[in-house]
Order: sequence, then C-alpha cells, then structure tokens
Amino acid sequence: MTSHSGNFSTSSLTSPKASYGSKRECSPSHSPHSSRDGACSSPTMGEASKKSFSSSSLTGHGYYYTYPRVSFNQDLLAPLHLDVDPALREIKNKEKDDIKMLNNQFAALIGKVQSLEQHNHVLATRWKFLKEQDNSLSDLDIKLLYDRYMNKLNLEMRSIDAEKEQLDSELDEVLASMDSFRTKYEEEINKRSGMEFTFTSLKKDLDNGFLHKTELETKLSGLHAWVELMNTIHEQ
Repeated sequence: MTSHSGNFSTSSLTSPKASYGSKRECSPSHSPHSSRDGACSSPTMGEASKKSFSSSSLTGHGYYYTYPRVSFNQDLLAPLHLDVDPALREIKNKEKDDIKMLNNQFAALIGKVQSLEQHNHVLATRWKFLKEQDNSLSDLDIKLLYDRYMNKLNLEMRSIDAEKEQLDSELDEVLASMDSFRTKYEEEINKRSGMEFTFTSLKKDLDNGFLHKTELETKLSGLHAWVELMNTIHEQ
C-alpha cells in the first residue's frame, strides 16, 4: 500500500499557504483537468501528494506556538472506597428477611384462600343437593323429618339436664371439701401463730436466764478472787 505521508505533515493543516485544499491554481489552456468552459477542476491525489509542505506552515511565519499546561483535579487519582456500610448491609438483610416473611405469609394466605374456596364449593354442592332433596320430599315426609329431629333434640336436652344435675352435685361436694380445707388451714394458721408466740416467749426467757447466769458467774469469779485475797492476808 502506497503512503503519501512522506510529503504531507500535520503542521500544514493550519497553514494559510497550504497549496492542497486551500488555493487552486490552474490554467484554462494548459491544465489537463480543465473543463470545456475553462473552469478549474480539483487536482488528483497523485498531484496533491507531489507538493511538499514544511513544518513552518504551522503558523505561516516559521514560529511555534506553546500549548497551555493541562491541569486536572488530583482527587480523581485517589482510590475509590467501595466498602459497603455495615448499617446499610444490615438494613438490606432485614429487608430481605421481611420480604421472605411477607412471601411466606402471602403463600400461607393463598393456601388458606384456596382451602376456603374448596370448602365453599363443597358447601355449595351440599346445599344444592339438599335443595334438590327438599324439592323431591312431600309435606308428610317433611313432618316426619321434623318430628324425628325434635325427638332427637329432646333426648339430647334430657341427657344434658341429667349431666347438669350430676355436675351440680359434684360441684357441691367440691365446695364442701374446699370449706373443710379452708377451716383446717385457718386452724393450722392459728396453731402456728400460737406456737410462734410461745417460741418468742421461751426465747425471751432463755435470753434472760443466760444473762442471769452470766451475772452469777461474774459474781462467783469476784467471790473467788476475794476469798483468795483473804486467804493470802490471813497466811501473812
């Protein structure tokens, strides 16, 4: 692949004297690219590459411009601290747990709703079946069913009354036993109070006897000392 960069430099992009793309010179009579009307046509790439460009075409006078110094924020070079805050992590974990708990509650609620729907469907089916049976029954059959149901209820009421009487008698016995236990408890409390009073009196008498014994022992010690002193004086 042929390169044309040998005769073309980047400094010619800003040159006012650049011959390629900036000023076209052609002769209407001698240029092979001129049109019939004498207009000038664009030169080809081969012809444009034959023209040389110098580095002095950067400014047009042979001087170089100095570019301004680039400055940037030094804080951008500091490493980023991407550590996750423990409090934020705890909040996220709590939110996950709350979401899981809500999902479980929602699933349980859905199961309960489905169970209730099934139960409702069963009841609706039974109600429909009973309505069909009621429509097929005659008045006599209905009266027989009613009497049978009332007899059953009366038997249940009699059984409940008998059970109630038995429970009442058992309750009376329990209350009587409770009164007996209460009386015994009060008697024991009174006995305990009397024994505590007797114990206090005996303890007081014991303390007084111990003090009296201490006084007598002190007097006895004094008398022994007095007797020894008198014996010593008598012997002298």
